[in-house]
Amino acid sequence: MDIGCYPISWVRHLLGAEPTEIEAEAIVGPPDVDVMLRTRMRFADGVVATTSGDMRPDTRFRADLTVTGSRGQLTVTNPLVPQSGHLIELETAGETRTETRDRRPTYGYQLDAFLAAVNDGRPLYTDGEDGAAQMAVIDRCYRAAGMRLRGE
Repeated sequence: MDIGCYPISWVRHLLGAEPTEIEAEAIVGPPDVDVMLRTRMRFADGVVATTSGDMRPDTRFRADLTVTGSRGQLTVTNPLVPQSGHLIELETAGETRTETRDRRPTYGYQLDAFLAAVNDGRPLYTDGEDGAAQMAVIDRCYRAAGMRLRGE
């Protein structure tokens, strides 16, 4: 319920849907921590997404998001900690375009969104309903991996 939740959330938000089928495997460390979680999720429209999160001691940290479609591929390198370096790469029709954005930590953007909600009444990007839906998918991943659900 740490590093693996980010790619699950990315998939849910990119597709705007919840998975209809989930396969998962996990390596569990103490105390009941999923130190590695891999998933394969199928969606009603036929899209298949895979995710992985790995916090084992011998694993080097990396965060990548790759979306492959019929017209090309988008790769975002390090969306979690852009201040440590990041890259956005779009490949279409044999052409590759790369971009970088500012190196501001993502927590700064989260704080901006929170302040805009409190001060100006703007809606948050995610809400309690989204959090409950995210937790339901994580529970399904845990079940698929044979893990004990939290609170059981």
